[in-house]
Amino acid sequence: MKSFLLIFFLISIQLSFSQSYASIDSIVSTYPKKFKSIEQFANRIRHDFETDIEKTRAVYFWIANNITYDYKTFRKNKKNKKIRSKSKADYEAKLHVYNRKLARKVLRKKSAVCEGYSRLLTEVLRDLNINSAVVTGYAKTYVQEIGRKRSTSNHAWNAVKIDGQWYLIDATWSTGNSIYNSKFFNFSDTYFMIDPEKLVLTHFPDDKQWQLLDQPISKTDYFNFPIFYSAYHTSGLKLENKTNGYITTKKDSVIKLVFSSIKKETTYYYSFDNTGLSDEIEFINENGNFIAFIPYRDKRRKNLTVSDGQLALLKFKVKLLSP
Repeated sequence: MKSFLLIFFLISIQLSFSQSYASIDSIVSTYPKKFKSIEQFANRIRHDFETDIEKTRAVYFWIANNITYDYKTFRKNKKNKKIRSKSKADYEAKLHVYNRKLARKVLRKKSAVCEGYSRLLTEVLRDLNINSAVVTGYAKTYVQEIGRKRSTSNHAWNAVKIDGQWYLIDATWSTGNSIYNSKFFNFSDTYFMIDPEKLVLTHFPDDKQWQLLDQPISKTDYFNFPIFYSAYHTSGLKLENKTNGYITTKKDSVIKLVFSSIKKETTYYYSFDNTGLSDEIEFINENGNFIAFIPYRDKRRKNLTVSDGQLALLKFKVKLLSP
């Protein structure tokens, strides 16, 4: 019941603010491309907006449209500097200095990896007296990762507390930057105050409290999920809960996928790696679910992608069994 009320509350909040987001974004779009300091940035936000949700949206929108992803640093895979301290209070003081320094660096360079995005968002919101936490954990983006439980974090995002309620935000994934063109922005606010049940499909926090779910999922379940792409969340598709992303099949067999909902006016397609071909998915309505039967005819293993004809929505790892 609590989970239902939370989802209802989130939807109500987002519906009520969806139109005002446009006006907030429009104002922030006139901001300078660079701020001299966190304080200057925060003061501009404070001057133009009143409520915490407006301020949070404004900070998020500017960061997601002005900070490019630092692929060079990402490839170097540098580890964070260890903070040496004499006591807990000393550690927290030094950590605050380190975090503030990192946020200033991001603002100056206008480039960062995920830690930098989330740290800058938190530090600016802190100046605006809005409670924000940097959440560390794992983000799964490649089909090879399905079924391979990892022990080390590779991503960071934010939890922000507004009017006593925690919300999840990923500014990094909102930029739409590409490894081929990090200066290009293809902004999407899919990951702004996203429903926790959606975010956990791609983001697994180190601390389970940041799943913001009444019944947190296990790490094993998470790594067994298929790959969910951003477009999935607006596609109208909803895969049956706990569908394994690792499919075992044979040549000349059929793969069965079960969806609890689809968008009836949308045509969905399936394709297999390296074939260059896609076919329309035909659904069978069975006990309120929508069943897709996908033929598998190849002699070699080829992973399965579900799309809307333009954008990939889901991807499954396929294991081909011996005859």
